[in-house]
Amino acid sequence: MKIAVRKLERVVVLDLEGMLNQGDPANSFLATVHRHLHSGVKNLAINMAAVPTIDSSGVGTLLRAHSVAVESGARLILFALTEPVRKSLIRVRLDTVIAQVADEASALASFG
Repeated sequence: MKIAVRKLERVVVLDLEGMLNQGDPANSFLATVHRHLHSGVKNLAINMAAVPTIDSSGVGTLLRAHSVAVESGARLILFALTEPVRKSLIRVRLDTVIAQVADEASALASFG
């Protein structure tokens, strides 16, 4: 998985590319989230447009990232979910736990 980091005003955007699954992809994503939260970032927007699918480990990874953000007093929002990823989150009801919006503009606006 490739992860590009962009800083826009008070928001850090993580552009993910590739499958979010067990092993290196999940570990890299979590390490990136932890690094930014520990540096004081309070607003994380995760671009899922180039994530074609996720497995159960990927779902768990998103939940862990959300939990770490909440524990740090930060907000994490997913945007531009592909249909398979969106369906995976709905299937396990994470769509009611992790904030999701349609696009980057909506994500940035939701941070105020």
